Amino acid sequence: MKPSTPVFIFLFSLITCVICACDDSGNSTQVDRFDRQAMLKGVADKLIIPSFAELHARATEVVEQTIALADNSTPTVVEIERLRKSVSSLTVQWQKVISYNFGPAEGPLGTLVENVSTFPVNTSAIETFIAEGDTTFQNFRRDTRGLSALDYLLFNGTAEEVTTALRDVVGANRRSYVKAVANAILVEVSIVHSAWVGPYRQSFIDRSGTDAGSSLSLVFNHFNIGYELLKNFKIALPLGKRAGQSTTEPLRVEAYHQATSLQLARAQFDAVVDLWYGRTATGDTFPSFRAYLKTVAYGDRLIADTENQIIAVTSAFDALGTSTSLSVLVSTNPGAVEPLNTQLQKLTRFFKSEMSSLLGISITYSSGDGD
Repeated sequence: MKPSTPVFIFLFSLITCVICACDDSGNSTQVDRFDRQAMLKGVADKLIIPSFAELHARATEVVEQTIALADNSTPTVVEIERLRKSVSSLTVQWQKVISYNFGPAEGPLGTLVENVSTFPVNTSAIETFIAEGDTTFQNFRRDTRGLSALDYLLFNGTAEEVTTALRDVVGANRRSYVKAVANAILVEVSIVHSAWVGPYRQSFIDRSGTDAGSSLSLVFNHFNIGYELLKNFKIALPLGKRAGQSTTEPLRVEAYHQATSLQLARAQFDAVVDLWYGRTATGDTFPSFRAYLKTVAYGDRLIADTENQIIAVTSAFDALGTSTSLSVLVSTNPGAVEPLNTQLQKLTRFFKSEMSSLLGISITYSSGDGD
């Protein structure tokens, strides 16, 4: 029997409700209509691979200069200043890859982030290794190598003082250690870069589900892990806000001797925000977390909250400027750093728990933040 018109209309309406959902803002969103493969392709091709390619180029430049240094018993101040500039450039570029510490970055002896950017540095252990002529790195003393070791060896003192320490027979072991540290960084970066420009890229794009082993889950979780490293260890730790701390600890900053901790923290924050938006430094765009949120109920509300808090964090960074190092600020005027710490903490819920809930992506790590 042919159904009456009212019954047909009811059935059509019911089917439509099953297919579509409406959020409070009135935006109709189709179930699972976001192209996750397009997001993964954009993340890989627009951010990850170009960032690692540039990192590899800068690490290669540093190695070439340290090889020349090791073979020269009379380095000049000009040569040391050029090497220092190259190391600083490498350290800035490093901030762009911290959120991609997964897949090829997970090695048998630790992750890329652990092996390249553990801080603060253990200066006494470094000096022991130098005195013994030990450049094997056959240990898990990650605080004796990586970018923090280069920061100590090349920036602890004026360019003239560093040059003097590296000269002649007495500086031979020191020159060799600098070269070995730089080469170890390049080896780590090369492994990851080669994998991404090789077969890993396609397998990353193909794993487009939302389960715990999917590429989207990896990107989301390491996006947040990287952000919490910035929040908890680059800012809160030297400010004395971590559990068990009773005072500020100005020595526990990234790039202490370069005195660029704030600039590096800002560079990492900018990289995190670019990943959230789906954009590059040159203005190219691709679908990422913001675009994904546009397709789910309450996504527009979370986008607005997140963007407002990003502005608040940016303003807190701007207020600190770059004329005074973070280590000096937490020693002499910790109150000035408090707003930055507070605003970074507030952003966590939007990046982490609320985005996880709306997008249906599980948090697979434990941060101990309590958020």
